[in-house]
Amino acid sequence: MTSTVHRRADENDPGPAERTGSDAPAALPAAVRLRNAFTVTSRGSADGREHHLVTAPRRGPERRQARHAILAVLHRAEERRQRVWFVVTFGDYRRLPLGFSSGYEARLVLTQCHAKQDDPYAWLQEQFQRHHQTTDANAMIGVEIATWPSSASVALASPPPR
Repeated sequence: MTSTVHRRADENDPGPAERTGSDAPAALPAAVRLRNAFTVTSRGSADGREHHLVTAPRRGPERRQARHAILAVLHRAEERRQRVWFVVTFGDYRRLPLGFSSGYEARLVLTQCHAKQDDPYAWLQEQFQRHHQTTDANAMIGVEIATWPSSASVALASPPPR
């Protein structure tokens, strides 16, 4: 599976060819560097597992694009009858997992997102509240989604290697 990455250029950030030793950024995770931009990165494996990372700003038109991207991943997982788990990154770089033990049926997640006016962020916030974790949907800047065939007998106990 090929990866697609959309990144808004930062006018204050020189391109990689223009950076020199002292102004080169420190090695940071992609979610940190891209926190104010809409991006989608996807990877797949031969056994049917996929890993998607959707980042988004807290508001604006790119936030709407991120909602649509998350829904597209869920639609794909539903069509393939897959299960899903999530890791959500917040503006303070806190990361919270959902569904690591056995995941969620993509069909049910999608149905519940539709009930929330097609807003996966609202659904994620509701799930965190069910687990007694207070969150703000607008503070969510990154959503990792892993999908795998529901016929897989081994449940994911941890995220796939990066």
